[in-house]
Amino acid sequence: MLILLVVWAEMWDLLDPQMWHTWATVVLAATMIAVTAVRRFRGTSRYELLHPGHVREVAGALGFFTVARENAAPDGGISSPHVRIRSTSLGVQISAGRINAATGSLYHYALSRRNGPLLEQDARRLASLVLQLKHPSGSERLIEGEHGVFHLLVDGRGR
Repeated sequence: MLILLVVWAEMWDLLDPQMWHTWATVVLAATMIAVTAVRRFRGTSRYELLHPGHVREVAGALGFFTVARENAAPDGGISSPHVRIRSTSLGVQISAGRINAATGSLYHYALSRRNGPLLEQDARRLASLVLQLKHPSGSERLIEGEHGVFHLLVDGRGR
């Protein structure tokens, strides 16, 4: 905004004209248009996946799974035959489960997209987000499944 006011003031002889101000304004406007176009045509970008609002949605989904697990059958069995899936506004679908073993728990997250396959780079970003939110100290493995579904396996040392 300030640069536009400066160029406007120079056009009306309120300030001494500097040609580089005009060029800087043109380059800034062209850069803003290019960034907007790239974000629009590239699909879901890192910016959108890691936008605070979307991170809040993912955290809410992960919180739902925590509550659902706490309400599971006391013997560790499956309390419902249905797979619980949560979806975000960007069409990211998440399901979660825990496998109890003598050596500890293994957490399983399935990551997919509602409309079309989930790209590997997006799956890696989402897996990193899940680890930051739920398992900061756990080791993980991301496995590409069929039809654009990725499986994140995390050992039980995290939260």
